[in-house]
Amino acid sequence: MFISLAYDGEKLGAATMRTGASSRRAGASLVVISEPALSQMALLRANQHARPDQGLGLVWESGGRIGLVLDTPDDKDRVFVRDGVPVLFISDEVERPLHDQMIDFEGVPGNEKFTIKRRPAVSE
Repeated sequence: MFISLAYDGEKLGAATMRTGASSRRAGASLVVISEPALSQMALLRANQHARPDQGLGLVWESGGRIGLVLDTPDDKDRVFVRDGVPVLFISDEVERPLHDQMIDFEGVPGNEKFTIKRRPAVSE
């Protein structure tokens, strides 16, 4: 399985921030994932008959695009977990250039897609 994600580092917009996800690595989050994106990735993972230790990993494709692969996360990867199951993992090499970005799943019903865009500012 290999899915491309649209990535526009210049696009700004609002979206729901990550809820219900956790990480094995402590510290500030570089990339966040919206609840709709995490839910869709959990569904994709299940449809691929993933083993209990497998999740979807972000990888760089040729041309600077980002894709998803089904694989086992490395101990150094940041892992988003739902119900004790790894759903999404991101290596430092992939995450570092995506600082302050958000993965979302949006669009009109039947034409939704994953996107990566600058995450909304959080006011204090």
